[in-house]
Amino acid sequence: MFLLRLFDGKGANAYDCISTLLKALHRDFSKLKMGNNMREKHTKTVKGIDLDNLELAERVGDLYYDALTEFLNGLSDKLQQDELADRKRGRVKLANELEQGAECLAQAAKHIGVAWDICEPYVQRWRIAHGKM
Repeated sequence: MFLLRLFDGKGANAYDCISTLLKALHRDFSKLKMGNNMREKHTKTVKGIDLDNLELAERVGDLYYDALTEFLNGLSDKLQQDELADRKRGRVKLANELEQGAECLAQAAKHIGVAWDICEPYVQRWRIAHGKM
């Protein structure tokens, strides 16, 4: 496509053609590179949340345990997706660690789910007694 744009002009010398070709290649490949696949995926903090990571951890820890179970399972699922993607890219060591992390989060979710089963009746009674239902 960009080759057609190169030779539209009349009377261009070889230098002009090469210069135009390089500019067109740079422009076209820059567009490809800046697609969705090249956005920064990982960040130091959660975008859109005005909390540092320790405050965020405190807030997440204050969720009811059923909601915390859902959160941990979701995080586990996300790490499994990352693991599969990295494994496909040949990043075996990274994929193995992500797999282990995902498994640990799934186990944590399981235990927190049991904690919810234990305390749910008491939480429900408290919520009813305090008009929170």
